[in-house]
Amino acid sequence: ACDATSEAVDLVRHAARVRRHTNIDVRRVNIGLPGDLAALSTAIGQWRTANQNDDESVTLYARFLLHAIPVEIEWALVAWARSVLHVGERFLLEYRTAELDADEYVFGSHYRRPVDPAEFIQVARQAGFSQVHTEMSRDFAGFGDERPLVARSTLEV
Repeated sequence: ACDATSEAVDLVRHAARVRRHTNIDVRRVNIGLPGDLAALSTAIGQWRTANQNDDESVTLYARFLLHAIPVEIEWALVAWARSVLHVGERFLLEYRTAELDADEYVFGSHYRRPVDPAEFIQVARQAGFSQVHTEMSRDFAGFGDERPLVARSTLEV
């Protein structure tokens, strides 16, 4: 599990301890920093080595990440994901879609960029992924009175 904020990392670590999940790696990662992605690649490689006889596979999951990063980092993230996933493995994503008039907006102190699912899938295909499924709904991430249009995409190598 990864997040750029130490608060989120601490929360997941605490939840894992409370639930006695011992086989979980939680780390602070800034996907905009190549060194952080390289360290994450190393960790995934080590996990693969430790589990090479277990017929395990890697699945990457990013929830509400795409719309919180600039498009250039999106491209780097997709290229990185393709570089670490093996044939048959998947990249699952949930993100706010391009329903707003503005190209970018700020929610509180957080940067947001509406993502067009068709454009994102095109980027993913260019990186070597195939689209398994994409679905949009206002029922995926309701919060209070807010019902944003959210897409869920499943990509596969």
